[in-house]
Amino acid sequence: MTVILVKDAGHGRIQQGLDCLSQPGLEVTAQDWQRNVIDDLFSRRRIATLMCGQPLDREISLDEIVTRENNTVQLVCGWAGLKYPGTDVVREALQKAQGQWGDVTVHDRFVPAGLGLPQLFTAIYAFNAWAQEREQAEVGRMPIPLYHKQGEEWWRTDKGVQHLPTKAGVSRLNHATAMQPYNMTGRPYNRNYDEQVEDAKKMRFDGIMETELATYHFLRNVIEFGRPLWAAGSCRCVNAYGSTGSLYVGWDADDGFIVSYWARELRDWDIGSLSRKYLELGR
Repeated sequence: MTVILVKDAGHGRIQQGLDCLSQPGLEVTAQDWQRNVIDDLFSRRRIATLMCGQPLDREISLDEIVTRENNTVQLVCGWAGLKYPGTDVVREALQKAQGQWGDVTVHDRFVPAGLGLPQLFTAIYAFNAWAQEREQAEVGRMPIPLYHKQGEEWWRTDKGVQHLPTKAGVSRLNHATAMQPYNMTGRPYNRNYDEQVEDAKKMRFDGIMETELATYHFLRNVIEFGRPLWAAGSCRCVNAYGSTGSLYVGWDADDGFIVSYWARELRDWDIGSLSRKYLELGR
């Protein structure tokens, strides 16, 4: 069997080829790789299991998800200046999602209440300072380049912006496929606002994400994996801008991370969206 090289997304190193996968009776699907190897929190133990020739368990436990969320959400809350709601609240929200959706997966992330754009950008600034220290120490984390200078973002004072701060709950998003076209028409790209919302609802999502939630997922992906959530382009969001526009979250390596707006009727090859599946804690 061809040797497989697996990139450890958390540290940017190449793992040794897992030639043990050729052992009889050991079946590993593409979903296993996506769920168990890409996510750094779970990858090391599972890679060790595979290399020892043991069967790979197919499920991620609720306790493992709670551990990941405790570790990461505490960081985000601290950087954003929010009080961390505590392990019990995180577990309650994930258990509610498990009951409502039938399972809990690595794609389910706890979202704390009160993350508006000011709090999220405060967290990004703090993450960048933290990452700058680690970049200099060569431990595999880099700051997020930003389009605007710190504190000079246009949306802070523009009255046309609809702000939609987060409510406590669980968001399900597969970070490995975020903002990738899901068929040969290129959707969700080259669609206007109404068409993107309609497409998402046809696939049994709530619609498309808020700017705040999309920014949260972008930051989470950088924290967890050390890379942007998508390669380049604009993620159109549900937040209104004036009477004819909506906000978007944009990223490319040249210009950096930005929150701006497009006309709702605009279609373009680089304007996509993230479908929203969200369960509020409702406490």
